[in-house]
Amino acid sequence: MSNRSKRSTPPPKVLLTPENFNRLITDHGSFVRVTPSIVCPRRSGDFVEVDSTNHDLNCPLCQGILAIDVEDEAVEDYCFIQSVKLDKDFDQAGIFDVKDALASFRNSVRVSYWYRIEMLDFATEYNELIKRGDGTEDILRYPYCSCPEVNNKTLIIDHYGNRFVLGNDFQLEDGSRSIVWSSNKPKTGKLYSVLYPVLPTFRVLELMHETRNYYVDLRRPERTPTPLPQQAHIRWDFLARKEGSDRKL
Repeated sequence: MSNRSKRSTPPPKVLLTPENFNRLITDHGSFVRVTPSIVCPRRSGDFVEVDSTNHDLNCPLCQGILAIDVEDEAVEDYCFIQSVKLDKDFDQAGIFDVKDALASFRNSVRVSYWYRIEMLDFATEYNELIKRGDGTEDILRYPYCSCPEVNNKTLIIDHYGNRFVLGNDFQLEDGSRSIVWSSNKPKTGKLYSVLYPVLPTFRVLELMHETRNYYVDLRRPERTPTPLPQQAHIRWDFLARKEGSDRKL
């Protein structure tokens, strides 16, 4: 007789309760800001149709990413980010590219395609090329993040190899995207490079577990559905492909 047939007691019942999921995400996750995004309605050309993909790359509403971030609807909560990939490989959502990850959110927060996810507990460095304007300010892609716990660098080098110093040649305030120049600045119309600290910023590309519900007290005639935490496939914002947002949105 097999060992399986000798078992006298049934296995314990598994209860997938949202409270247990939420507690694990809170205890082991990071604090993040989740900003909803909506498809950009602007299209270029004389003939504008619903299915048109003729979108302006210099769109003033979305800056060419095909989605508008609704800043006043952002929420801050805990999120558990795992399985960061540093190379291409096959995974449960297809091919994971460089810097892809899985993110699990507490069930009080709901995400959808192209939502922006910012990690608020950390800072990382970002390289950017900027064309010098004719005023006293230039605009960065991301807000500047001053994180005293991490020794992040802030460097600017212009077209001729000249280096500019934060505090002397230009000013950057925490949370601002504006570089404010003094009298010593790069030449108007020339490109210059900026290395500066930013919040790690991701975009939601796929929803792994979008509609998982838990029913409270199955013995009652009327069952109450409660959503379980969502899990999403996310990618660094600057690596997310614009074609993907057009397909999803």
